[in-house]
Amino acid sequence: MRILLASLGLAFLATPAFAGEREQAAVNAREAAYCQSYVDADIAMFSDILADGFVYQHPSGATMTEEQFLDLFRSKTLVVAKAPAPSSSVRDYGDTIITYGQSEVEATVGGQPANGVIRFVNVWRKEGRTWRMVHRNSEFLP
Repeated sequence: MRILLASLGLAFLATPAFAGEREQAAVNAREAAYCQSYVDADIAMFSDILADGFVYQHPSGATMTEEQFLDLFRSKTLVVAKAPAPSSSVRDYGDTIITYGQSEVEATVGGQPANGVIRFVNVWRKEGRTWRMVHRNSEFLP
C-alpha cells in the first residue's frame, strides 16, 4: 500500500500543472535576479541570465544585442538605483515562458534622470535545466 501511495504521489508531482508551477517559480526567481543585476551592475549575473542571441527593445527605441546592453553598464552610461522585482503575469508554453507587467525604476542614463514606471514583456527559454531570457521589450508609461 505504501508503494502504491508513493507512486501516486510521484505521479502527481510529474503532472503538467505542478511542473508548470515549478517552472514558473524558477523563472520568477531568475527575473528577480535579473532586476537585482540592474542595481548591482552585475555583468556576470546578466551573462548567466541572458541567452545567446538576446535582443532588447529598449525604452529609448533602440534595439540592442546582449553586448550593447551590457556596455551600458560597463561604461556607466546606465546607473540604476531602484529596479524591484515586479509582480508579473506569466504565460507558460512549456519550454518558453513569457512574463509581463510593470515596475517602477529609478535610474540615470548618460547622467540624466530616467525615473518612472516601465511596462515590460520578457521571453524566457529553457536551455537544459536553466531558464534564459531571449528577448525583452520595455517602455516608460506616460
